[in-house]
Amino acid sequence: MTTPTFEPLPAPAHLDASPLIARLSRDFGYPLVDAASLESFLAAVEGLAVVFVTGDPRKLLDTGDVAVILPELVAHFAGRLTPAVLARDAEALAATRLGAEVKPALVFLAAGRPVGVIPRVRDWDEYTSRIEGYLAQTLAATDIPGRAN
Repeated sequence: MTTPTFEPLPAPAHLDASPLIARLSRDFGYPLVDAASLESFLAAVEGLAVVFVTGDPRKLLDTGDVAVILPELVAHFAGRLTPAVLARDAEALAATRLGAEVKPALVFLAAGRPVGVIPRVRDWDEYTSRIEGYLAQTLAATDIPGRAN
């Protein structure tokens, strides 16, 4: 599974405030999505998307940890997750559209619909078991007879 490509957005202040968040786009190529590009990103994803809702990295100490964990999760699930970072100015969507009321959070979406949210830092086993469940849900939803995939 490849990460959809988008025109880069100007680097927002929160990328400057956190080198760990900035490296997700710079070093790993994760797109930075905003309110205007979120839906097109989700439409381009086959399978399970994971959107990192950072919150303010200067106030939320977990944000840097989640920024380090996300690429490890993407590697662990080897092509089964398509990641993106949500721009801070789009975080109003985090609660309303994505269901992430606590930040930082990883929001998992299939076919553009949220299937789960993992807030803050968790144990590795919790991440992997929950993501396996989200992947199973996604597979079951796309395996419906007569449904166009």
